[in-house]
Parts: sequence; structure tokens; C-alpha cells
Amino acid sequence: MSASILIVGLPWSQDELTLAVEAVRALGGRPVVADTERALGAIRRPEGCTYLPVAELSVSAVLAACGDTRPDHVVSITELTTVLAARVREAFALPGTSAETEAAVTDKFRTRSLLRAAGLTAVDCRETSLRDLPAVLASVDLPVVVKPVAFTGSHGVRHIAVPSDADALRDFYDADAAAESGRDRLIVESVIPGDEISAEAVCVNGEVRILGLTDKFNTGVPHYYEVGHVMPSGHTARWLDPVRAYLQDVVSALKIRTSALHAELMLHDGRVELVELHTRFGGGSIVQLLAEAYGVRAYDVYFTALLRGELPDVPRATGTAGVAFFGGWAGAPFRWHSYDFPCADAVLALSLDARAQPKVRQHEGIRLGYWRTGRAVFRASGADGYARVAANVAFVRDQFQRLDPAARPQDRPSHHEGTHR
Repeated sequence: MSASILIVGLPWSQDELTLAVEAVRALGGRPVVADTERALGAIRRPEGCTYLPVAELSVSAVLAACGDTRPDHVVSITELTTVLAARVREAFALPGTSAETEAAVTDKFRTRSLLRAAGLTAVDCRETSLRDLPAVLASVDLPVVVKPVAFTGSHGVRHIAVPSDADALRDFYDADAAAESGRDRLIVESVIPGDEISAEAVCVNGEVRILGLTDKFNTGVPHYYEVGHVMPSGHTARWLDPVRAYLQDVVSALKIRTSALHAELMLHDGRVELVELHTRFGGGSIVQLLAEAYGVRAYDVYFTALLRGELPDVPRATGTAGVAFFGGWAGAPFRWHSYDFPCADAVLALSLDARAQPKVRQHEGIRLGYWRTGRAVFRASGADGYARVAANVAFVRDQFQRLDPAARPQDRPSHHEGTHR
């Protein structure tokens, strides 16, 4: 009988789920997905997969849904359920990264504390609450970056240059809802200088194998919203080996076993510094960029590691790929200035729905600051391939930054309702 892989929790991206299910099937495994009836009813279900509807996303509910059928592996491909998947894994006495480690990885303060104890970070980091933030800001040297202890997508993140910036930060929180769910826990970090990249990798029995490095394009201060990526990073030749060595030390310090990895990093003055770490592949079309730039099917690699314990070969890039996102500030109508890309021959695909709205407007008290209505995917080869792709990504980023500042939620807060499923 073929091995089964239980995927706990649906990712926010339908494409991610489809790729994961297809990868399990291609390797001869049996994909099983567990989530609430409401969540499963709201998606287009990929074929060839068993679905386990549960009353709630909890260990007891997932175990009950499995009944007498014991999966061979239990994973999560979304940030929101990595800890739950680990607890289910432990209940079945299956090997893998522990729930304690998964909890530490999703908690940015715990991650930073463990790395500081191992000598792997120089960032000054403090934990506080939304209520106590002003007192903490009064005791540190500004500027700093304030972010939720656990969340993604740069939502709820703010560069604080002066104490009054905390007022704008609070506009991104529903204080009561955040306190009720524990999302009012914040970290205050010193600003990390340098160039930002991410490392896409797989960890197999504690050993790291990097699949690719990615350059990050964001809006900068004060929010750092990601609006595009280019792969492979222009820093690859210089920094691949130092990043691999650093990430291996991080994985060892945190005791990560077999997992997909998405590490956001800063490169500065010969040093690698972690911004955030996730035990899943990066969002924002990162998985597609791996296929376009390296010919790597990321979920195939990950599930091969699970099913067969095999480390992937280090891939060689066949070109440069990039993605940039059309979007806008939450609560404001979509408006875009130009689609006249500077390197139109590098445009691979373009999708846009100006009517698109975010599926959720807040998650457990953290309000979304922006949303995406579509994307443009780029690919180019040759010596100038990187420059052409990067020019197109920068073109989209610069337009996002020029959107009417009056529509930004920190200047004109709008009512947000709705929560994650």
C-alpha cells in the first residue's frame, strides 16, 4: 500500500494546495487533507485526494476523523497550522519536527531568543503588548520595527521612527479581538540594515539543502509590504555558501528535522542575519519561481524527502524569473497607472481582476493593510536576464508606492470586518 501524507489545514492559496496534492500523487503517495467542513466547502478540490472534514481544527478532531487509519506522514503547508500538524504527528508517534520547535518558529520572540543564546543574532529584541508598547518605545533607541509575534505578509508591521508612529500602528489592530486571541503580543526589534533576500530550502533529518535565493522587493518604510521577487538573487554567487552555513546553524539551534524552509534574511557587512523563519515554502508565487528559474518542483522535492529520506541535488539556474503583484491599500478602490513594462519581452504571464477583494479583512484582530488583485510573472535568460526581470518588478513596486497616500489605512482608517475561516 502506498504511503499517505496527511496535510492539516488548507493554505490560503488554492494553487499551493493543488501543487502539493499533485506532488504526493506523482510520487505514488496518497494525499489526505483535513480541515473544517466550511473551509473544504469553499475551495475547488483537487482530484485524487481524500478529504477529512472536521468540526474544528484541533488534535482530537483530526484524530477522530482519521479513525483507525494511521497516516504515514503529517505536514502543514500553511503557517497557521504547523504547530497543530506537529501535535497530530506526535499523537501518532510519527517522526518529524517537534511541536515545541514548531511553536518556537512561529513565535518570533522565541526564535530570536533561541538564536541569541546560540550566538546567531545581533538584533536587540523585546516582547511587549499593544497596551504597553508606548512604555517600551520610551525605553529604546529609535528607529525600531514593531511586528506581531506571530503573523505573515507584513500585516501589522510598522517602522517606528518617532513615538507618535505608534498611533498609526494601532490603526492596524482591533485591540479587543487581538487581545482575545493573543495577537496583541508584539516584538520591538532594532532595524536590521542591508539587502533583503530569502532562502528557499528543504531540511532533511536536520540537514539543509538550499534550492534557491530570492531578492525581495518591498515598499520599504513604514510597512515593508512585499510587492515582488526575483530569483535567483543577484547575491547568489557571493552569498550562497555563507547563507547555507548560517541557515544550517539556525536549523540546528532550533532542532528542525524534516521540513520545507523559507528564511527571510538580511545581508550586511559580511554577515547574514535572520529576519524571520518559516517551516513551509514561501508564498507570493515562490514555488512557481523555483520551477521557472531552476526547474525545481518544490513540493516534489519536499515530499520525496518525507517518503524516501532523500536530499535533493543543488539545482543550477536556467534563467531569471520574477513576479510582481498588482494591488492596493485595503479599503480603497483599485487603481493602476500603467502596464507599459520597461522590458515587455520578459513578461511571461499576467492576471488581473480589478474586482478582487481580500478573502479576509482581519485575522484575529490584525487588520490587513493591503491586498492583491493580480500578478505579472517574468522570465528572461542571458547575461542581462536579471536586469530585465528586476526592471519589470521595480516598475510595479514603484507604482504601488505612488498610489494615493490619502487612501492608506494609517491616514484614513476604514472599518474592517470578517475573520479567518
